[in-house]
Amino acid sequence: MITTSNNFSDNLIHLRTLKGLSQKDLAKLTGISPRMIFHYEKHVSHPSIEKVEIIAKALNVSIGQLLGLENNKSTNSEIDDFGKQNVKTIKQLKKILKLNPIDRSTIYKMVDVLLQKEEYKK
Repeated sequence: MITTSNNFSDNLIHLRTLKGLSQKDLAKLTGISPRMIFHYEKHVSHPSIEKVEIIAKALNVSIGQLLGLENNKSTNSEIDDFGKQNVKTIKQLKKILKLNPIDRSTIYKMVDVLLQKEEYKK
């Protein structure tokens, strides 16, 4: 079983290395620059949901696994149902994507802080 956290950056690093891929390898598979992969892993930048989907496909995992919303025990039908089960979340993400980059970054940072707070409680 793949252990994932609720932190996108940690999950990206974990899943990428688990697949035996370098940042450059993942960049080639996704069409995303190696620099951006580095930024995603170091919390410098946060990807759009479209980029998350591209990365998840390249790593052969679900978006939920990459975001730490589900573990690796999910069946294919559960993975396919991810969008259906989280319609409200997907709608909110689409709204966030309409914001300017500075406001989006602020929201991403707020989410990271809340997730860290939850981890601290554990």
